Amino acid sequence: MSRIEDPNKVLKNSIFSLCDQYALKCVFNSETFVMLIFHFFILKTLGIKMLTYFITNVNRFFPKTP
Repeated sequence: MSRIEDPNKVLKNSIFSLCDQYALKCVFNSETFVMLIFHFFILKTLGIKMLTYFITNVNRFFPKTP
């Protein structure tokens, strides 16, 4: 059981490998990838508190279009 990796670690590693391999391609071709990196950056620097704030106020950041 000790061989099971931490999901956060796996996510972090996969995101970083995506960055390394496809950085320019993804950044210029995919806004979603940019948002993913941006949110990961927020999570890493400002912590869980900021992420929970963002999740609870997601409607303020992205208002639903009628």
